[in-house]
Amino acid sequence: MDMYKAAWDFQIQHSKYTPATETAPATIKLEDPVAVSNQWRAAAQADENLGDEEVRDIEEFIRATRAERSALKDQINAKWVPDMQNIHEADIEIIEDVAEFPWTGQLDHRNIHKQIYNETQGIHYDQLHPQYPNPHVNVTSTMGLLQVDG
Repeated sequence: MDMYKAAWDFQIQHSKYTPATETAPATIKLEDPVAVSNQWRAAAQADENLGDEEVRDIEEFIRATRAERSALKDQINAKWVPDMQNIHEADIEIIEDVAEFPWTGQLDHRNIHKQIYNETQGIHYDQLHPQYPNPHVNVTSTMGLLQVDG
């Protein structure tokens, strides 16, 4: 970025501004256009070089960390994956035992709601939880205000 600032500053230093007169418009003229162009090209080349350097750094990082990344992969496969499988199996037990919902083995998280719906089809909430009036509280809405009598 400093190279672009330097190119801009160089261009400003080598620009000649002539104000407008009654007979001619204002003009800006580069005193050394080739040198100004070279400054901008140097800035662009510095950007290209930086990009190449970044690619080399990333490639070197990948080579330098290959063994550590391989060891981490082995650790994940040997320890983390089995641990997560145990957690998954515990989740299945909770669904089967606590929620009393049978696990078919073909079920995944994307279609569990569909299976629950199919297995509970025809059961209405009102049938499971009849509404009983509360004799102590009467809640009514009056012009947007909540009013509790009791």
